[in-house]
Amino acid sequence: MRRLVLVLVVVGVLAGFYAPHSAEADNDISGTGQWLLGLNDSARFYYIVGVTDGLGLSDSTLEVIFKSRGLDNAGRSLIFPKKRNLTYGQIEAITTKYLRDHPEQWGYPASSLVYQAIWHALDKMP
Repeated sequence: MRRLVLVLVVVGVLAGFYAPHSAEADNDISGTGQWLLGLNDSARFYYIVGVTDGLGLSDSTLEVIFKSRGLDNAGRSLIFPKKRNLTYGQIEAITTKYLRDHPEQWGYPASSLVYQAIWHALDKMP
């Protein structure tokens, strides 16, 4: 039950970030998926690395909290559908492909789209 509550809290927090970008001007795309795709390859790579590290830290922290309370998540991720060892290059490729395949989501925050791209890719893996 505690795990369910914690997972729902994490999902709620992440869902709060997954809202359309409210730009002050119609052409303000900073911080959105469209902005992320417009970055040069190096800048996009390091942005995605930063988001990925933050997500990994969150997942590790939740795992420690669960273990400290005597709950074992059996090596499962609490943020992603599966735990997989992906390289930063693979995550960057997954995110870039996801963004190019989903232009309707370009107005959403870039960090939430990185998370969503990873989620969808992991969910499809055996």
